[in-house]
Amino acid sequence: MTEWDQARSVEAFLTDLTQHRGIDVAYVPPYRALVTAFLSQPAGRPLDQLGVEDVEAFVAARVTLGESDNRTRAARTAATAFVQFVRSGGLIPVTPAPPQSRPAHPAPELQRTAAQPNAPAHVTMRDDLSRVLSTDAMVSAVALTLPLLLMFLGALLGLVGLIVHYAALAGAFFVILDHCAEGRPGLPHGLGDNLFRSFGRGLMVTLVGLLPPVLAAYYLGTWGLVLAAAILGVMLVPAAALAVYASQSGLAAIAPHLWLRIVARIPMEYLKVAALYVALLVGMACWNATAGVWLGLLGAFIRGPVGCLFVFAMATSLGGVVYRNRADLGM
Repeated sequence: MTEWDQARSVEAFLTDLTQHRGIDVAYVPPYRALVTAFLSQPAGRPLDQLGVEDVEAFVAARVTLGESDNRTRAARTAATAFVQFVRSGGLIPVTPAPPQSRPAHPAPELQRTAAQPNAPAHVTMRDDLSRVLSTDAMVSAVALTLPLLLMFLGALLGLVGLIVHYAALAGAFFVILDHCAEGRPGLPHGLGDNLFRSFGRGLMVTLVGLLPPVLAAYYLGTWGLVLAAAILGVMLVPAAALAVYASQSGLAAIAPHLWLRIVARIPMEYLKVAALYVALLVGMACWNATAGVWLGLLGAFIRGPVGCLFVFAMATSLGGVVYRNRADLGM
């Protein structure tokens, strides 16, 4: 039976799209991401046996996750186009490597490589978090805090600056999440998103985190229970953000059935990222409360940018979870 080179076949498909089907080069990254997700389905069949039923299963999985109609249509279009490419004989077979003499004692570096075959670019959550420890991240964080300078020009302009800041921060969160979920290196350049729409998404996700402690404080009034509810709220934020990412709708953030589907598909990975969110939020709160005390005027100036880095870390860690578990999530 012929073995097919999946990576080269996907690249050949993308080349065929731009050269023979009139698809603009700008649409190549979304097509690549969707086809990769299509080929990563659980219980996937050999490439040369893909058919319409596989396309329908792929689309159904994305619908189950609550994706918007636009995203499911895009998924169907990309998967169908690849199946047509397969049926037209576009697959590329695996080229056997030329025989090489085997050394009596493998080199140490080869032994180390064999211990971790085909290691992905972003193996662990630590790799995801390391993205924010860069000059680009700090420059972006400083840029996001510039609207806060309007506070020095009066209460009204200060309110406008605060809204723009949080809208831009919400936009940055989802752009970084999407960037990391596609496995791209570093951080994205520019927000590239509608600030008002992103502000709405960020507001809905924030409400998910705030609602449990607010309700506990109003109805229970016991600080221990309020603290437990606050931790629960923070641990729900990744599920709400993933629901928004999958459906491209802010309303998906308040859909508990989508949270349950996400958690059920990656329970252990979700528990890790939820615990990380609690740690990051505690760290951000401690930083904001003590930066001015310990660092004086310098702390007052860098408190905002460093606070943005905590939000960036939330986005990169969640994007890494999507990247490493795309097949299980059906995204």
